[in-house]
Amino acid sequence: MNQEPAHAMLWSEEKLTHLQEQLTDPWTSDSWPMQCRVPGQKGKQVQRIFHFTFASSSLTIEFKYALWRHLTRGEWQTPGRQENLFYALGLLVSWLNQTAPTTHSLLEKPLEVWVCSLRSWLVQTDHYTPARGKHLTASQTYTTYPKEDRRILLLRVVYRTLVDVYDDRPETDKEIWDLRKLGISLNLSQSNHQLNFTVIIQPWLCSLAKRYLKYNLAVRSAGDCVSKLTALRQFSQFLASEAPYTQASDLDRALMLRYLSFLQAQPLAVATRHNYLVALRLFLDTCVHRLNVPGLPREPLIFDDDLVKRPEYGTREVPEEVLVQLRKHLHALPTIILRMVTILLEVGLRINELCQLPLDCLICDDKHEWYLRFYQSKTHREHVIPLVEKELVGAIQAQQQDIRAQWGNTCLYLFPSPLTPTKPYQQKTFSHHLNTWALKHEIRDRKQQLYRFTAHQFRLSVLMIVLMASFVEFTR
Repeated sequence: MNQEPAHAMLWSEEKLTHLQEQLTDPWTSDSWPMQCRVPGQKGKQVQRIFHFTFASSSLTIEFKYALWRHLTRGEWQTPGRQENLFYALGLLVSWLNQTAPTTHSLLEKPLEVWVCSLRSWLVQTDHYTPARGKHLTASQTYTTYPKEDRRILLLRVVYRTLVDVYDDRPETDKEIWDLRKLGISLNLSQSNHQLNFTVIIQPWLCSLAKRYLKYNLAVRSAGDCVSKLTALRQFSQFLASEAPYTQASDLDRALMLRYLSFLQAQPLAVATRHNYLVALRLFLDTCVHRLNVPGLPREPLIFDDDLVKRPEYGTREVPEEVLVQLRKHLHALPTIILRMVTILLEVGLRINELCQLPLDCLICDDKHEWYLRFYQSKTHREHVIPLVEKELVGAIQAQQQDIRAQWGNTCLYLFPSPLTPTKPYQQKTFSHHLNTWALKHEIRDRKQQLYRFTAHQFRLSVLMIVLMASFVEFTR
């Protein structure tokens, strides 16, 4: 994997002073009062004081800036998150005061050196508390995975925040591109807003990937660029393990056949293997014929016959027997998910359109008829559609009341993130809660297999109902 660049050269007294100048009251103080959750007492809060008592005044500025930046962006807003932040900060202060009291900047050392030092210190002081996470897979079964100690996670966030602010190079010269800084239109209901080129191991392939994706960003969506980079990462891993000395001029048909075999041996879905091959073929074709990259073979290396045939999945809408079970257990859903599913079932929005619905999405005309206003990302236009069901209007109004009661005028979304009112509900959070509920109630298909929902199925179900109704009307 590409090594992280030497970040020490990014630091300067002038840049540190600039960080300090951005901190205004009350953030200039070395003691920040915060509302935190009382451990073990649900709903009860207590004021904690975040003390920035670093022996190094430079580290004080850097940590204050990093935390200020995230807090003022609406992150870490819940009392529970701030409680964790309070204890994590206290231990980071103690660790750095003991092990690096004269350090001028975190960027003096690579991140992994600091991580190793902190982990050793936490173990020695009996504070190291890694955890295990639980993930619900596509087969509706749980797997567990290790999670890093949250003090180390906080250190990583602070370090990367500092790298980002100190590095004043053009964004596309960096190893990680922040698409927000490039002015790219983003789907805010998805959390991935970066293109991370450190996952590309070969320098020549990394350089080509940057050139290609800079072009692709101009003609395709951010999501398409993320998926293309994922495919190139897979090809990079193949080269590292099977052909480590390969250069751009060595790409040929024989190498591609080896890559086909490599993909076949990986635990990947058929559709994923298909997408990886299509993405690689498009990458090579674009580099040769659109970007005129010298040294690459001009003849095709991947043919249609090489592409993995997608299996026939049959109907893609929610099966009728699943809808029956869904409606039976609907009210056992968490309130937010219940209201979101109700809108999906009645209106058939795309999931990103649902998650990003504005708080004032309801319109009532002079005839007291109701309409839903939303932004359609596919056409980049605002749409207004009629609402017939009074229950649906009531569900939206109830959600509006709850959000205004909780967040006042600070929230723009009908369904904000549970962690911050400045961001919309995340698609993966919706999917997680819906499928956790489906597993709990043993929702099954006609083959008695545990059923896994995707949000797009609701849209297809609504479209199928509309299509059938139109067909019946046409044949009368």
